[in-house]
Amino acid sequence: VEFENRELDAYTIVMDFQHNLMTSYSYDVDSVVAATLALRRHILRDTNRAKTRGAPKLTEGATVYDGEVIVYNFKTKHGTVQLGTTEMDKGFYYGEKIKQVAPKTLFVENGRYTTCDAEVPHYYFESPEMKVVMGDQIFAEPVYLYVADVPIFVLPFGVFPNHESGRHSGIIMPSYNTQGNRGYGLIHGGYYWVFDDYADARAQGDVYTVGGYNVDFKAEWMKRYLLNSAASIEYGFGQTRYSSADNFLPDWLFT
Repeated sequence: VEFENRELDAYTIVMDFQHNLMTSYSYDVDSVVAATLALRRHILRDTNRAKTRGAPKLTEGATVYDGEVIVYNFKTKHGTVQLGTTEMDKGFYYGEKIKQVAPKTLFVENGRYTTCDAEVPHYYFESPEMKVVMGDQIFAEPVYLYVADVPIFVLPFGVFPNHESGRHSGIIMPSYNTQGNRGYGLIHGGYYWVFDDYADARAQGDVYTVGGYNVDFKAEWMKRYLLNSAASIEYGFGQTRYSSADNFLPDWLFT
């Protein structure tokens, strides 16, 4: 079914013209939803379900929503996705229920966010309540960080960037590192500031289960026709070790 800039594919699509509703679902939706909610299995990147079971797939402009049940009101242009997933700005979102309340605003119930592109993500942030403003930010409270499905810490709230393109201030999501001799680590997490068209800065850090931590700050300034490369200053420090029996050694960086 195609409607304006939206396209919906599904095994079953039911049109209710009296209430302006379009409901879509796969051929075995009842058993899948019951099993998923009972076991609390969060589907993040099950890319085969649309092809193999006819699970609904809603394409709205450049944004694609996959889910088990999609209900869309073609008069108000609001909709809900049950057990839904979507990808925005190199991040992946999952929600037991995703509700569109405005053209660019979503409410997500029991949602997850990750930058890991594995079908079973190595790390993710989870929150019972999330608000996604497309092209701006994601708000969540509280926020739990999971690594290998193990909770690491909790924050009372979190704000994540959700910018489609260009330079924007915001949180730099960390990556999960399982290689090296410093143990497991979350690396390159931090914050990025954009002051104007010519200057920006970033603060990033790494933390390891064995090998200590690193903190780094870098600021850059660039002026076309005046400089042929950016002028920058960088400062960092940390503590490093390669075994729990070793002492920490200080690291310093100044450029």
